[in-house]
Formats: sequence, C-alpha cells, structure tokens
Amino acid sequence: MKRLLITFLMISMIIGCNNSLNSPSNKVISFLDKYKNLDDKVLQELEYQIESKNYNEKEKELYRNSIRRQYQNLKYKILEEKEYENTATVKVEIEVYNYIAAIEKASNYFLKNQELFINDDNIVDESKYIDYKLNEIEKTNERINYIIEFNLYKKNKIWYLRKIDNETLSKINGLYSD
Repeated sequence: MKRLLITFLMISMIIGCNNSLNSPSNKVISFLDKYKNLDDKVLQELEYQIESKNYNEKEKELYRNSIRRQYQNLKYKILEEKEYENTATVKVEIEVYNYIAAIEKASNYFLKNQELFINDDNIVDESKYIDYKLNEIEKTNERINYIIEFNLYKKNKIWYLRKIDNETLSKINGLYSD
C-alpha cells in the first residue's frame, strides 16, 4: 500500500511539474531566454536583418556585435499573467540598451556637423555617417525600460506564443521609438 501511495505521489508531482512548465509565463521566459542565450534561430533572424541593410562588411560586423551585446544583456521581469480559457496575456518589463537614443544623438550630430562627413569629392559620405552612428550604438551604456504584452493561445493543453510584432522586436533590439 505504501508503494502504491508513493508511486501515486511521484506521478502527481511529475504531472504537476510538467503543467507548471507549460504556463504562459514560462513560454515567455523561454522566448526571452533564447535572445539572452543567443539561440541559433535568433542569430539566423539577426543575420537576415543585417543582410537587409545597405552596410559594408565592417558596418555589418559592428551592427551584429551591438545587437548580440543587446541580446546577451537583456533583463526582464514578469509583471502580470492573465489566463483565460484558451488564451493568455503576459505583461513583461524589459530593460535594454537605449540604442534609439544613440541613433538620435548621432543623427543630430550629423545634421549639425555635416562638414565632418564630407568625402574627397566634397559630397556627404553616407558611409562615414553610418560608421559614426554604429560606433555611437556600440559604446552606449544608457538603458531603457519597455513594457511588452505577449499574447498566447492554448492548443491541446500546450501554450504557444502568438506571432511577435515589429514593435516588440524593436523594443527587444532597443530601437523602439514612438
């Protein structure tokens, strides 16, 4: 009888642990940890993003390193989880490097000092500006907090994240501006 009771308790604990791992909050934690841990899929998406930019190889490498730094230093805190029948929302506060402020600072500097970005033909050299902007991003230590609300749905007792929108991705990258 004791064996049967112990076996029942162990099975109950295993089922209970599996259910707690399948919570909406844990799905969001898993998603954000993929960024912090530089998951292969996250890095593939980053490479796709980099290739869409009109950067030379040096600029691509600067951008790649800055975004990787961003991901590895992502901080987050679950603020709230609301679960309904087959849907849920998880509100998270993230803290990231404020790359958008560095970009705005670089842009303002460029507008006020265009003579510093002129090439030998006396034309503004966009590559010089991009290099300056990427260097400003790379050296920034200023951080910013954003609130993100993740939406999830349940199918066959398993929680799934809904597609992440561009605003959320911009916040994770520290590039969100409203």
